[in-house]
Order: sequence, then C-alpha cells, then structure tokens
Amino acid sequence: MLGFAVGDSFRPAAEQMSAKAGVAAIDAYRATVGYALGRTGIVRCRFEPSCSAYGREAIRRYGSPRGFILTAGRILRCQPFAKGGWDPVP
Repeated sequence: MLGFAVGDSFRPAAEQMSAKAGVAAIDAYRATVGYALGRTGIVRCRFEPSCSAYGREAIRRYGSPRGFILTAGRILRCQPFAKGGWDPVP
C-alpha cells in the first residue's frame, strides 16, 4: 500500500487516484456536513474561498501530497482570532 501511495505522488495531479479520492471526500463533506452546518448559520468560513473549496482546488492543482499539506495549513489558520478574507491557493 505504501508503494502505491509513493508511486501515486509522482503522477500528474489529474491522474492521481489519491487526489481523486481526496476531492471526492471533500465533495461528500460539502454535500452533507458542510451543507448542514451552513444551513444552521452557526459555522461560517472566515476565508474566501471557503476552506473546502480551497482544499478541493489545492488537491486538484498540486495533487494529494502538496494539496493536503496546503489544506491542513489553511484549516489551522482558520481560528477565532484569524483576520480572514481573501486567501487563494498559491
């Protein structure tokens, strides 16, 4: 399994199975949990694009290893004292 993950990271982002799985997981989150939280109005992302949209774009653009790292960094920046605002995928 580790060999697959390492080999997958050398493929272009559009061909990585792990990137496709990551994008599918984000889409599932957005369709279920994200939708429910957004409808309540309790939870709202401080950044634009939203953290899930950022993660989806980062993984699609850079593939799974770098995309997941960028997404994790973005989620860690999203906290109550964050200024928020426009924060696109680099």
